[in-house]
Amino acid sequence: MSSRLWLWSACALALASGGASAAVRYVNAGLATGSNNGTSWANAYRGSTGLTAALAAAQANDEIWVAEGTYIPAVAGNRAATFTLKATVDLYGGFAGGETDRAQRQPLANVTILSGDLASNDAGNSNRGE
Repeated sequence: MSSRLWLWSACALALASGGASAAVRYVNAGLATGSNNGTSWANAYRGSTGLTAALAAAQANDEIWVAEGTYIPAVAGNRAATFTLKATVDLYGGFAGGETDRAQRQPLANVTILSGDLASNDAGNSNRGE
């Protein structure tokens, strides 16, 4: 009888947790090939707006690993564009783009920038009208 109770408890716990595990989503502004679906470094969300796509696709408890580069929240022209972060999604920068463990990232060597310079024309100026 106790083994049935244990089995039932284990099944109930699995159902309560949703059965889904968190994913790592990959972003690389410098990537030019791959599926652009964020499932691996080879298929990372790419381009300067790749982070926006990763944030939109992320589910609760996911991690987003962002390779070195500069990222903007939208294409030029939308001055209201922002990065919309999610409370239950962890965002990590400082990756070169091939790591398999979060501890391998090197933020000082692989600088990741979230920029508001939508037209990439500020060059040190902070009050442009793009």
